[in-house]
Amino acid sequence: MTCPRVHRMLAIALTALCLLGCDKAPNGVIPESKMDDLQVDLFKAEAYMDLHPGEFSNDSLKMILKQSVLAKHGFTLADYDRSIEWYAHNMDSYGKVYDKAIRTLDGERKDLRKESEKETQHRAADIAQSRLGYYPSEGDSADVWKFDRTWTLASNLGEGYINFEIEPAKDSQNGDRYQLKLKKLGFGSRFTLLLAADYMDGCTSLTTRNSSYDGWDEMTLQCDSTRSLRRLYGYIKYDVRPFTMAYVDSVSMLRTRCNKGQYSSFNLQKFITKKKYQ
Repeated sequence: MTCPRVHRMLAIALTALCLLGCDKAPNGVIPESKMDDLQVDLFKAEAYMDLHPGEFSNDSLKMILKQSVLAKHGFTLADYDRSIEWYAHNMDSYGKVYDKAIRTLDGERKDLRKESEKETQHRAADIAQSRLGYYPSEGDSADVWKFDRTWTLASNLGEGYINFEIEPAKDSQNGDRYQLKLKKLGFGSRFTLLLAADYMDGCTSLTTRNSSYDGWDEMTLQCDSTRSLRRLYGYIKYDVRPFTMAYVDSVSMLRTRCNKGQYSSFNLQKFITKKKYQ
């Protein structure tokens, strides 16, 4: 009978042998275990540049994006060039990396398709709710964002801020609810979002958060039902560092009317009284 400790030692030894045998890259070359994830992000960056040629009018902007991807994974351009040269002479290793990257992208594509189908269903449900009287009258659910919906943020383009200020529409009401929604691509760098409302009596409601993941993001601000809105404002801030670039797309600001069932349902939100300004 073999004792459990021997089994554990054999398992550890086999795992170590597998890792040594599966990753042939020498010191100074990005290993296969990290190269495949890096290639996935580089493929995504190439696809983004192909879809937005106007934003990459010269090689310098393309290089900044590539360096952003490499920095996310902890490598430099020199590391990548040296590694590509080695993989070019070891096509069996590169074949493994390439195949795994393609499988990963294909899996993500299927996941995105599922998310897109869910989003379509949610929008259809919203339309159905509005027709059933969920929103009291025409125009109560409206996108009040009046600015560009796509932004490029980069260290060589100045500060990574998108500041906005929205005056309340003539049909705005006490207790309106505002939802900021956007799609972010920051390659792991941090975004800070702030959404605030100033009232006629000098008080303020605000909410803020940090996020570092790519993809869709949203935050909601519930206005006070006993106060009249003076202005809605905030910012989308990107943690700008040298040789980095980020993108914000599909920005919207959905306004809906006060709903008793949702009035107290929102993320952490602060209320600042007029006295704190004096």
